[in-house]
Amino acid sequence: MKKLPIVIAVIITAMVVGGGMYWYQNTKAPETTIVSEKSDETEKETMPEKIDEPKKETLPKKIVDTPINGPLSDKSFKAAIGGYYNYGKDGDNINFSAETLAKLFEDEEEIGSIFQNPSIDSSVIFATCITPSSTTSTPDGGVLETATSRIYSYDFVKDELIKLYDEDNKQYYCLKGSGMEGSKLILKQNILDDSPRPCTSWWLGFYGDFLYLELADISAGLQPYTIPDDKIEEEKAKQEKCECETYNENC
Repeated sequence: MKKLPIVIAVIITAMVVGGGMYWYQNTKAPETTIVSEKSDETEKETMPEKIDEPKKETLPKKIVDTPINGPLSDKSFKAAIGGYYNYGKDGDNINFSAETLAKLFEDEEEIGSIFQNPSIDSSVIFATCITPSSTTSTPDGGVLETATSRIYSYDFVKDELIKLYDEDNKQYYCLKGSGMEGSKLILKQNILDDSPRPCTSWWLGFYGDFLYLELADISAGLQPYTIPDDKIEEEKAKQEKCECETYNENC
């Protein structure tokens, strides 16, 4: 019986301690819970901005169906507006529209000799030159100039200008139309500073190589051209005659 009070005391103590803990848990200040909320705005991954590369100009692969054989001819025409505004060598006028010439003059293109398209009567072929198209200072204080050459066909009935070839910023020379041999446009890499004597033949003098563009295979690009022997003899005779009459040379 002596143990009974001890047991009762232990039970009472446990009840007091348990009740105190229950009271403490229910009366202490509530803990602040921090909830991390994701923003409604979705953070987008920064991607490098795509820069569109300039589209390469598409040029025709040909304007003549099949190659045409024929003798070399340097007969040319002149560009004209209303028959009085002329460019190129002596010859019949080809009437260019004011709008077409304005397009060419936007880049200050100089129109060279104009030749007949061998497959279309209303179409002509010609090269242009922009000089200088750029200038660069050299270490010795000089200036290096480059030229841009372009080749076009022009249908003067449809007023349709088509670029066939484009050669940008070449040093020292510009392409000059020289004649037609069948469906080949004959060109010369004319040196920018070349100043021959007045009697010098275009085909014999003047620095620069001759090339041709086959209009039935434009995509093949420029190819080396060999002047026919009979043309060389013809030009020698003309040059000697001029030198004899002008300078009393080669008489």
